[in-house]
Amino acid sequence: YSMTFSKLLQTDQKKYSPRIKVLIFCVMMFSINSFVIWFAVATFNRGSENLQDLTHVTGELKGHRIMKHKYTRKYKTYYENVLVIRIDSCDDEFGFMEYNKFYDELSNTVNRQLSPFFEIYYDKTRKRIEQNVTLHTFEMTINGEKYVSIDEVKKSEFKGTTICSIIAL
Repeated sequence: YSMTFSKLLQTDQKKYSPRIKVLIFCVMMFSINSFVIWFAVATFNRGSENLQDLTHVTGELKGHRIMKHKYTRKYKTYYENVLVIRIDSCDDEFGFMEYNKFYDELSNTVNRQLSPFFEIYYDKTRKRIEQNVTLHTFEMTINGEKYVSIDEVKKSEFKGTTICSIIAL
């Protein structure tokens, strides 16, 4: 078959042979299915993290700030507040998005208490946002109170894995 791309863009579908229709359908479904499978694998990998696989830091609050994280879509750019904290025994900064359910409580804790003590498990190797801030905190305890639990992270990631796997099937 010596078919040109312009011929595939014909608007009259009656001129397509059944083979071409099947080929186009298979290519479209394969690309959609590949994306869903990739997403299922990514969520499974994140959900299967253990505390032993993560970097552990403890220490007092060194500083905190609010930064704007930029999201760019096709026709729109918007910004979301990220609470960024620094721990005195670690060079990395940890970011928590405004949509997190504990964001307000965390913000109040770091603003009110003098030198709260943090214990954080995070993935040092994952992608960072602006200013080299990591969002990949799996477990966080402040003064003995748990804010982020690895069990909750695993539960939400496995839900995503299940949904994506069902869609892929």
